[in-house]
Amino acid sequence: MQYMYLDPAPGPTWKYTMYNFDTDPPKMTKPSAKINATNPDLRPLKKRGGKIIHYHGWADPMLTAFMSVDYYESALRAMGEKETKEFYRLFLIPGMFHCSGGVGCGTVDWLSPIVDWVEKGTAPEKLIGAHVEQGETKRTRPLCPYPEVARYKGSGSIDDAANFSCVAP
Repeated sequence: MQYMYLDPAPGPTWKYTMYNFDTDPPKMTKPSAKINATNPDLRPLKKRGGKIIHYHGWADPMLTAFMSVDYYESALRAMGEKETKEFYRLFLIPGMFHCSGGVGCGTVDWLSPIVDWVEKGTAPEKLIGAHVEQGETKRTRPLCPYPEVARYKGSGSIDDAANFSCVAP
């Protein structure tokens, strides 16, 4: 097994317990530059026709959603708002934990919107998320591209996404 997180890579007998927090962090600089999502200049991806649908749960107990907001906003600053929004959308999901779970509406078809965007040029203006329990949909909500948020229209079931609109905060 190759250990790509240290440079130079340790041998096959290395174990994670051998990591020295006093001396080993500098050994991670070169590999981390390749794997950490910190560079907001996404022009090479855009140039190749790439698209990004980035999502994060507001109730993520591991990584704050503000990390995703900061990254997205740094991409906006680096590339410009119009240029960034042509290929990159951030969706924040209230009540969703780390990648899934929680009380939020985190059950989403992520594939169809990205396929439509890549193949038909149709950027997602909103997605529909569902809260599912034991195979049954209990609630749906529109998931809005950041910085927009879902706002209740004032009538109809609060458990139906059709009764919400994406609006600027």
